[in-house]
Amino acid sequence: MAGNVNRERLPVVPAATPATAGQRTLYVRHPGDVIRFALGAVLVAACSMVAALESVSGVETGLFHAVNSLPSWLYGPLWLVMQLGSFGAIFAVAALAALLRRFRLALELLAAGLLAYYSAKGLKDLVDRARPAALINDVIVRGPASHGLGYPSGHAAVSFALAATAVPFLARRWRRVIWALPLTVGFARVFVGAHLSLDVAGGFALGWTVGALVHLVAGAPSGRVTPGPGAGGAAAGRDRRGGRAPGESGRARVNPVLRRDRPGRHGVRQGGRSRPARRRHAVQAVALDRLPEPG
Repeated sequence: MAGNVNRERLPVVPAATPATAGQRTLYVRHPGDVIRFALGAVLVAACSMVAALESVSGVETGLFHAVNSLPSWLYGPLWLVMQLGSFGAIFAVAALAALLRRFRLALELLAAGLLAYYSAKGLKDLVDRARPAALINDVIVRGPASHGLGYPSGHAAVSFALAATAVPFLARRWRRVIWALPLTVGFARVFVGAHLSLDVAGGFALGWTVGALVHLVAGAPSGRVTPGPGAGGAAAGRDRRGGRAPGESGRARVNPVLRRDRPGRHGVRQGGRSRPARRRHAVQAVALDRLPEPG
């Protein structure tokens, strides 16, 4: 009997389809980057003036010793994270982005890292502030001694510039993790006795400014994509029962770290399924449930 037959409802699974094959992420220049660039430039100028005109304050000395005197067993793990601010890290993270086929991100990381590195070197010569060992007493130097000038921290500038550049390309849940990395790099530079806290703060401000500048020039993901060339014809070939066109896979491969852009009412936007899309899939599921049974 038809009433006693348990009909299995086939799920409607959103999948990567030929309709999305030609889509491209839209990159825009956010007005917020103008504000971030201007604010970062002001912070860099302010920190540079203090570093150039003022001696090391008691607060800065006390903060340095509080971090620098921590147990030495922290050196190993902190040294590993500290390498994210090195010159080689610029090419390493850019190569990683290229391996993930995020070539635009790779180019922006390369540009931001190199600009932060050489800007920090130029600012060192302009401000002419020495390393902690030449300015205060009882400095514990861990690892190879750093040479040259202290302000700003090149490691802090490079790591913060890389993080600021990468964050708009990443899934929201990973952004706090990425921001924690340059903060740890700055902490590590004080711990090993290479920089004072003002050196690190100036490096952070410089890296933030560089990241905003790169986004102003090259753009950042907007959360939307252009419609694919097959958007109209692909829907017509979808299977009525399964909600998929022949040859479509039921589940698209998703990178959990990198940001995804999804369709919404106007083009495609980042985040969950839009309200019109949810309503459309709900209506489709009801229609499938009401189909007459064969034979």
